[in-house]
Amino acid sequence: MLGKRSSRFAAGGAVTALMLLVTSAALGQQNRAALHQQRGATQPVFVGTYPGIDPAEEQLKLGAKAAAKALDVKLSWLTPTTFDVSQQKTITESALSLPNLKGLSVVAADPNSLEGVMKEAKAKGIAISQLSACTPKATAPVCYSTDFQKAGEAVAERMAKLMNNTGKVVIATGVPGDVNHQLRIKGFTAYLKAHAPNIKIVQTIPNCDNADTTTQCAETALSAHPDLTGYYATGGDAANGAASVFPKAGKKVVVAAVDDNPTTIAGIKSGSISFTYVQQLWCGGYLMVLIPYEMAFKGLVPTKKFVDTGIFFVDKSNVGTYKSLVQPNCKKLVNYVNSTVMKKG
Repeated sequence: MLGKRSSRFAAGGAVTALMLLVTSAALGQQNRAALHQQRGATQPVFVGTYPGIDPAEEQLKLGAKAAAKALDVKLSWLTPTTFDVSQQKTITESALSLPNLKGLSVVAADPNSLEGVMKEAKAKGIAISQLSACTPKATAPVCYSTDFQKAGEAVAERMAKLMNNTGKVVIATGVPGDVNHQLRIKGFTAYLKAHAPNIKIVQTIPNCDNADTTTQCAETALSAHPDLTGYYATGGDAANGAASVFPKAGKKVVVAAVDDNPTTIAGIKSGSISFTYVQQLWCGGYLMVLIPYEMAFKGLVPTKKFVDTGIFFVDKSNVGTYKSLVQPNCKKLVNYVNSTVMKKG
């Protein structure tokens, strides 16, 4: 669902409203009471793990906490203090020894890094699901995420229109090897090649998706390509530097971002960032608990290997009102999962 860094999906009152909305839709009170009687007095444990602490992790955790509260289960949310896929694997393996563990969901940046521990969890009879970095051969029976390649294509289409189908683009991306960033680039590149061949990608700069490097990346891009007209930031922090560097240099550049961190939203309002897209992060966190819960206690199984959680664009036309889309989009996603994805086994 995300690369190394993303940004906040919803906050404050929007999250509270979502908690009430999704709780009501997800599980009726009578069904929940019956399931609680079946499992006895010991509160079941559901684990969620993420590869590092960042704004996306915060929103996913909020959603997972809301689901745990609604379903009356204990949530153990585990993440390394810095972005570290190998450390995520270690803490996920350790979590398998937790008493009364019934469900495990992971957010994967590398599609293969957690396969071993997921196989081990499955062998123990633990209900598992995966968010992000999905592959057809994944051990998890269902994976839900933004379709990053499709999202990259949509960004390219919008960007090409703003650039009048011509110009030079620099891509500012995350850590090398992050599959989610790679898919964003793959979709973006494929669309331009097929539909806007006069737009040239002149450079791809890695390691731009954090506060320490985002400004340097924008400065590097402008120094190497003074005639730059497009800048595609594939992570939540990667556009932050562009929002300040390009205006200070007096350059008008079409800047495409990912997610809605405060700097991105401020940049859209000021015109230094052209647009961004928002993912269903809070809802993704909710599904990390809901889906394995329904597998463990309702006897439901996923009928689809991959669920596209979707995106929506934010630009100057809706930057002040886009959060009104959060509730209906989240309700629609959860209803889809409950009505179409999860069926009796």
